[in-house]
Amino acid sequence: MTNTSPRDFSLDQLTVTGDMKPTNSILLRQNTEEIIRVDKKGFHYNGQFIADAGEAHRLLVEFLRKNTKPELEGPTVMEIIELADEIEAEELGQVDLVRRALARWGK
Repeated sequence: MTNTSPRDFSLDQLTVTGDMKPTNSILLRQNTEEIIRVDKKGFHYNGQFIADAGEAHRLLVEFLRKNTKPELEGPTVMEIIELADEIEAEELGQVDLVRRALARWGK
């Protein structure tokens, strides 16, 4: 059974729209303008076929860096332990310890 209901979502300026029908291509658009298309013929950037794999990779990475947010990194276990020492961890329960350490970290 094929799902044909429309699906739209946005990630910053990157918008993906489709009807969820199986396709043999990948499209990356900025707003409504197609920037990257990968299909059975190869990699296309701004309507131009890019034969060189290294150049295609560079263009894809550049597009993703401009249009996606980096993943947030939280504190490591060691950083939480160090922060816990600063707030006198032995007086707190484990849940309170983590909450206060993370709050102090700014998360």
